[in-house]
Amino acid sequence: MAIFGLLIAILFTQSKWTERSLFPYAVILQTTPIIAIAPLIILWLKNNTFSDFILSKWYESAVKEEN
Repeated sequence: MAIFGLLIAILFTQSKWTERSLFPYAVILQTTPIIAIAPLIILWLKNNTFSDFILSKWYESAVKEEN
């Protein structure tokens, strides 16, 4: 998950267009509780195993940030 974040950060710094298009989504994901976004991720991905994996990694990273 850290590699994905690093790649997004590199894209943000290298391309203003990418930063302007993805930054609002990054802010929304940081300010909205995971409990509110989890059902949307499950609906969007339609594959329960993959969506469970994404949600568990996202929750794991959120818990690490709080500590």
